[in-house]
Amino acid sequence: MAVRSAVQVLSYQAKSLAAVAAALAIPLRCNVQTWIVMKFFSKRTTLELALIAVSIILAGLLVFAVIGLLTGSRAADINWGAVADWATAAVTLMGFIGAIAALRVQSAALGLQTQQYNQTEEEKRHKQETEDAEKAAAEKEEKWRCAKAVSIEVGAQRGSQMPGQQPVHKPPLTVICELKAPRGFFLTEVAMAIPDLPAGFRIFEESRTRAARLDGGQSIRWTAQGPYWSPDFGPEHDAKTWLRNHTSVTFKDPDGNTWKLEGTQDLKEVFYVG
Repeated sequence: MAVRSAVQVLSYQAKSLAAVAAALAIPLRCNVQTWIVMKFFSKRTTLELALIAVSIILAGLLVFAVIGLLTGSRAADINWGAVADWATAAVTLMGFIGAIAALRVQSAALGLQTQQYNQTEEEKRHKQETEDAEKAAAEKEEKWRCAKAVSIEVGAQRGSQMPGQQPVHKPPLTVICELKAPRGFFLTEVAMAIPDLPAGFRIFEESRTRAARLDGGQSIRWTAQGPYWSPDFGPEHDAKTWLRNHTSVTFKDPDGNTWKLEGTQDLKEVFYVG
């Protein structure tokens, strides 16, 4: 009886304290609930949640049984068994708790392994991308090596005058455009474009603007001559600049790639020749 009275007193005090705590905790209830959910239930596997639920049920049954034993409660419709059975239940509960802890450790280890695996794969991917980029750059450099070595030379000048002479007319203006094949390579299907020149200019017959093949060091050129550089084409002293901007050549390298080289040395690969 004394034990039952003590339990009742403690129960009444506990209820009073719970009521006070509830009144004080109302503003924080939502935050506490959110914290509990985030702390104990977020990022849990289904198996972990099941073990936690079973552990809570076992803990509740144990607490209810202990209170029943202490208060001498012997409800007819509840048969909890001997104390040894409840000790077994307690051990089972601890086993569930241990299983939850072990599963949590295993999950953490698996998460760490996954993170390390992802990091390793990311490093491999980055390394592969770097190697592919370096390989592509090396292949491009090798592909362009021959074409970049090709050059177009242009010239524009009037013939020289003998000292002391005062000719009635200026010597004719000669313009030249020459393509040189780089040494160590050969070019095929070479074709030079001749732009429309000022009126009065004629192309020399020995000019050569096409070649089926040019070996390294060989060249083709065209030459034109005229008495007067029309202002429509700019000032005469800029004739070389005009030629660079209006002449070009197409050719194939030893690998069969087709290129177009402008007189300005602008180079690009083409896939057809118009």
